[in-house]
Amino acid sequence: MPCLEVLSLNSLSCQLPSLSGLSLLRKLQLDQCNLTPGVIKSDNCLNGLKELSLRNCNLNGGGAFQRILHLSSLEVLNLSGCSPEEGGTLSDIIVGIRHLSNLRALNLSHCKKLPQIPWLPSSLRLLDIHSSIGTSLPPMYSLVNCLKSASQV
Repeated sequence: MPCLEVLSLNSLSCQLPSLSGLSLLRKLQLDQCNLTPGVIKSDNCLNGLKELSLRNCNLNGGGAFQRILHLSSLEVLNLSGCSPEEGGTLSDIIVGIRHLSNLRALNLSHCKKLPQIPWLPSSLRLLDIHSSIGTSLPPMYSLVNCLKSASQV
């Protein structure tokens, strides 16, 4: 499977396998899964990943999201309907999204415990936060800078 470019493991009820060795993977869908430790590693095996969907996932995978932040080529990230680790908030996770410098689309719709989005990467062109009740955006100057960058493309 080292030549695999698209992988969908949506709604898989068993323990997810490690994704090491899938260096050509470009699109990964893990919707409605529990992220367990070791599924996504920070060993550069997914460096070419462009799209990642974790819709309706529990982000309790022993630092799984921290490893996602090392996917520098990521352009599309879907976290809609995600819930945080027990006792945590998604704000702890969202802070790191600013490090995804190639991110163009971010879906945070229907997220729970997402009180604030403090920073957005300047590469961002699409932000979906509908039905994320109580969410506040960064100051307008940050949004305006994103819009200016988008108009220059």
